[in-house]
Amino acid sequence: MEDQGRHLIQAKKLLQGMLCGVLAVMPFGSLSAIDPDGRASLVQQTPSCSDFDVTLPGKEAPAFRVLLPEHISWDEDEKLSGLHTFPGQWVETTDHLSGAFVCDGSFEISVIIDPKETEILIEMEIRNLTRGTCQDLRANICASVNHLPGEPSWSNRDFVPDSVPLNRDLQGRYWYEEATPQSLKAWTGASWVLMHAFPDRSNANTVDRYFFKAGELDNAYACAVESRDGKKLFYQAWNAPCLYWSPFPGNACTHLLPRVASSLEPGRTARVKGMVGVFSGNRSELAQQIRSELLVSME
Repeated sequence: MEDQGRHLIQAKKLLQGMLCGVLAVMPFGSLSAIDPDGRASLVQQTPSCSDFDVTLPGKEAPAFRVLLPEHISWDEDEKLSGLHTFPGQWVETTDHLSGAFVCDGSFEISVIIDPKETEILIEMEIRNLTRGTCQDLRANICASVNHLPGEPSWSNRDFVPDSVPLNRDLQGRYWYEEATPQSLKAWTGASWVLMHAFPDRSNANTVDRYFFKAGELDNAYACAVESRDGKKLFYQAWNAPCLYWSPFPGNACTHLLPRVASSLEPGRTARVKGMVGVFSGNRSELAQQIRSELLVSME
């Protein structure tokens, strides 16, 4: 996973050449990656930032939102937050969307997104621009089934019913109390385990809006929550060991923290691969797909 991501490096060179030449970054509201054969489309509500609403083919409203990433952390107590608000340079090609941005002069993050029919494939590279070696470097990936507040606001009604208004607090309460206690699970590669901190007493009134418990073990590769009819799974998955956060009442989202590098020296880079999407099938079938598409090279 560390260094020498040839495909990502080539894409960065292509991106730099495009930005200096013919193509320009698309304006707000039109940045998308749409394939005529039916691939997902991407829209940045925050212009030029690594924050995407993803709409699946044939659908009018987005299916999910993903922040790539929301935070990064290292050395146990160091963290940069709100990285999905850092503007960068983004270019669409026929195959993928490429972007790069610098975070507080400390890290350069490069992202390639390859939209498919029901998911997006992701390659993320982080370069250490600091003067010190970073230990346990992680990206905190937030993936949600709504964008509240947004322009426009929306919610995936396969996971949150129409009876819950487009209100972040109300949808977060539903997510915490109804949607996730017995349904949001992390996949360890061997089994699915509940992520909720209090699955048998999920009362949003008893915790802070953004209270969460971090998983004690660095052994998750994915997480998934069932749709209301039980026929679909909203998931994110990575090819690196992840910590996970339990759901909280503040929003209808999931959080995984893939380990980008156990140790990253100044000037060096590391990368991870992931996927975020809506899967039609059961957890066993989803685990098989994740294993074949992300983890086969690790076996």
